[in-house]
Amino acid sequence: MDRLCVIIPTYGKFDYAAKAVTSAIESAFAVEAHVFLVDDASPDFHEKDATGEHVPNSIIRSLAEKYPTRLRLIVNRENVGLTKTWNTGILAAIKNSTFSYICVTNSDVVFPKSYDIGMTSALKNNRLDLVGPVTNAPGTEENQY
Repeated sequence: MDRLCVIIPTYGKFDYAAKAVTSAIESAFAVEAHVFLVDDASPDFHEKDATGEHVPNSIIRSLAEKYPTRLRLIVNRENVGLTKTWNTGILAAIKNSTFSYICVTNSDVVFPKSYDIGMTSALKNNRLDLVGPVTNAPGTEENQY
């Protein structure tokens, strides 16, 4: 089975990022989807636990527990902006070298069921190198289309 790496940048708004991560992993049908969640030095990414240690905030921790083999957290040491944050994720995915495809998106995207079929088909059958952009449509309903 082909493997897809979805790069999701985030700066705060972890409730949106959680929906994006969950839908990217659970809505894929024809590939094994993985997510690299790249935080762009959000001031609220870390919080102190009961012992005073800095740990990812509770939303991010619960995602990491839910998808221990499908989610990788990457945290920028300083805020570098969207493009460099995407590039950080892309470089990490390339270094992994086990992915057939890499998808970059935003943290407020909700992936529809079987989103991967059209994307990978366009890349395979049309001999394209790039399909995109993958971004959110106007509106707030997950099932609006």
